[in-house]
Amino acid sequence: MQPKSKEEPQQQEPQIPALAAMDVLELLQQLGLNILWIFKIYIKFALVTLVVYFAAEWYIVRYGAELEDQLDAQLAANERPASNSTLSKVFRFVLNFFII
Repeated sequence: MQPKSKEEPQQQEPQIPALAAMDVLELLQQLGLNILWIFKIYIKFALVTLVVYFAAEWYIVRYGAELEDQLDAQLAANERPASNSTLSKVFRFVLNFFII
């Protein structure tokens, strides 16, 4: 090998700890932003769910008694014999759950 002459500029090696720390900070910042965006999406879904829930509650409180009276009148008008089947019990339970 030939000895290096003084004319050749010496290349400085990058400071690895400083670059690594900077990359880590950028990655942590990006990770924090992504977590914040995900949290904001969950908050939006929660607000939409609450709006739908309160609208449904208002509708049930406002019209629930009328709907149940109509269903009872329709069932009485048919004058079917009383059924002891599990299906009719489940059907009535589901109707009561959504109406009341």
